[in-house]
Amino acid sequence: MGLKTSDATSTFVPGIEDRTPHWYVAYVKSCQEKKSCEALLKLGIDCYLPCRQVKRRWSDRIKVIEQPILPRMIFVRACGEKQRKSLLMDVFGLCGYMMDPSVNRPAIVRDSQLEEFRFVVERLNETGDDSPAISIEQLAIEPGDMVEVIGGPLKGMKAECVSNTGRIGKPAIIIRLGLLGAAVVEIDKNYVKKADDEDK
Repeated sequence: MGLKTSDATSTFVPGIEDRTPHWYVAYVKSCQEKKSCEALLKLGIDCYLPCRQVKRRWSDRIKVIEQPILPRMIFVRACGEKQRKSLLMDVFGLCGYMMDPSVNRPAIVRDSQLEEFRFVVERLNETGDDSPAISIEQLAIEPGDMVEVIGGPLKGMKAECVSNTGRIGKPAIIIRLGLLGAAVVEIDKNYVKKADDEDK
């Protein structure tokens, strides 16, 4: 898929639309990574879906298939907030972006970093290793942290993190709902970020 290597960087200036294209990590709905990439490419938007080649054995044959390395994530190259929001509305399966909590904006991936990442993916495929050796982790959210929901039906809600593990190992954040002290809600970690300092 499309990938450029201009190694562009930028400094955010409030009130000024950034027209420089940058790479972002976009979240997509479950099992929709390939469809979302296809939709982006049809719109002329560069995207990168890192996949690994894995062997699957059937009774009569062994087949090599491509499987996304980062479930529910793709890399998207976009210019500024207006285009990012437009893509969320226009592209099937796209549901948000990985946030940089230090500036409360979608995290920018430098071109050189993405090139290095793609190099790692290519080496992983060359080795034929079926293990999921790559993952992306954001800053940990710990019990007691104030968090903000950035996706799903509770988007915009701020609350205290009570636990950072859900039931039976479910990947979720459990939060307290303000005055409803006895109520807890399990929310996908991809939909939660640390709240800004002034909200703590």
